[in-house]
Amino acid sequence: MATGIKEMRDKLMMLLRDFGSLIVKSFKESEPDMQDMNVGQMNKGIKSDGSLIGEYSRYSAKSGHITLHDTGDFHDGIKFKTITSEYALIESTDSKDAMLSEEYGDEIKGLTDENMDEYKLQFVNELLQLMKKRL
Repeated sequence: MATGIKEMRDKLMMLLRDFGSLIVKSFKESEPDMQDMNVGQMNKGIKSDGSLIGEYSRYSAKSGHITLHDTGDFHDGIKFKTITSEYALIESTDSKDAMLSEEYGDEIKGLTDENMDEYKLQFVNELLQLMKKRL
């Protein structure tokens, strides 16, 4: 009986020691979910703060809300730039990232409160699955 408790304690100590790396791995595993949510917002013309990106001018070949989708490179490039055990920073690997962020604001990258709540659930679920594999 004591051996089982010692094994469990050892596994828990290892889990605590590796917790930061599990968080980073969970961010990486759940990155496609974040990307889908962020692109979905852009397709609706919505920034992470809930405001509208803007509307195309009546002189534009396009109409309706601005989606930041022309060739798709900006959308496809949405990724976590920096991942630590404390945060993840979102950027696009597309060359137009800085220009679009300056024109429309950094809020084009990131999740609305509603999507962030959904993402947190997916992130925690991923983290729990990784933890279960260690125990």
